[in-house]
Amino acid sequence: MGKMNSIICIDIESGGLNPKKNPITQVAYQAFELSNYKPILEFSSYVKPYNNLVLEEAAMKYTGITYADMESGLDSKDLVKKLKDDFASANTSGSYTKKPILL
Repeated sequence: MGKMNSIICIDIESGGLNPKKNPITQVAYQAFELSNYKPILEFSSYVKPYNNLVLEEAAMKYTGITYADMESGLDSKDLVKKLKDDFASANTSGSYTKKPILL
C-alpha cells in the first residue's frame, strides 16, 4: 500500500438511526495534509429533504437541526458532486496510490 497524502475527517447528522428510512440532514468535513496536519479544505452544509424519507422527532431534537435549516442546504445530487470534487482536491499529490484516508 502506498503512502497516504491527506486525511479527511467527516461528520454526518441524520434524521434517525435507520439509513433506509431516515435521511442525512447535515454533512461537514475537513481535509488535512497527513505529514503536517495543515488544513487543505473544509465544508459544512445542511441537506435538503429527499426521497420522502422520515425525519424522527427525537433525532431532530437531539441534533437541533430544523426543517428550515435543511431547506437552506444543498440537494442530495449537488452534495454528492461537492463531495466528489472536494475529495479529489484533497488528493494533493494527484496520485492513485496516495489517496486520502477518510475518517
